[in-house]
Amino acid sequence: MVNHSKLDNPNWEYIGRSFGVGSSVGQSEDHIADDRVLNYNYTESGYSANVTCIKNSTSDFHFRLKHYVARNISVPEHQKARYPGSQFNDSFPDMPLSVATYYAEGYLPNSIIGAPRSLGMKKCENIAAWASVVNDNRNMIAVAAGTNLYQELDQTQCEVFFRPTAFAIAVNRLQQSIVVEAQSSLEAEDIGPTGHLRANFMHSINHLSRMRPSLYISMLGETLSHNVERMRKQRPRLNLTEAVTSGFAESFTTIIDDILVAYGASQISNA
Repeated sequence: MVNHSKLDNPNWEYIGRSFGVGSSVGQSEDHIADDRVLNYNYTESGYSANVTCIKNSTSDFHFRLKHYVARNISVPEHQKARYPGSQFNDSFPDMPLSVATYYAEGYLPNSIIGAPRSLGMKKCENIAAWASVVNDNRNMIAVAAGTNLYQELDQTQCEVFFRPTAFAIAVNRLQQSIVVEAQSSLEAEDIGPTGHLRANFMHSINHLSRMRPSLYISMLGETLSHNVERMRKQRPRLNLTEAVTSGFAESFTTIIDDILVAYGASQISNA
């Protein structure tokens, strides 16, 4: 884990993992009655998220071609669509144009039969997507990838475990830093005993996979691939599969921690 800025207030930095707690820090411009207080500590209940990942060669979450359209289009027609009102040379030969839509769909190990996960995206070999399912007391994530840049990410499955944990939080107002440590010796309150809170975290992960800011690469695929490559440099003895599963586990752990912080900050702001 690396040091990183707090999502809702980038002036503050977590030293190491946030574990999704410490949301209150920096919420009110850090106004404390006594400005001589440079450091303070407190205990907060939260969740320690643990993610384990495997390669599953029988994974049913995959890309399926849904629609495909191919036709020839003249260069002026193509350019006029982009730059209306301009003059273009009509002597260029026609250019082929194809558009396809893929669905990332299928069942996860804990899916409800008859309710597969699915989402659509434009054709590109450089595609990657994930889906999450909360069911049967399990929190599962499955990843599908295209045939080019992100192929090594395909057929990876992860399971998330949330353990109620008490955390000691140390705040340094001068350095604007937050250090979080799990306290295994303290009894922790379950902040979401109904399970709805944990389910919301997983649903938020599912929604992230619908981001598509680029037509040529997958931002999610790029993020996961960079983390896998970093894992291989840090631990060169790992083979590719081990680097992928370890990189994924670290990626999703970090994402979950950030989602937990975001949820906490939003609830404090609303209150």
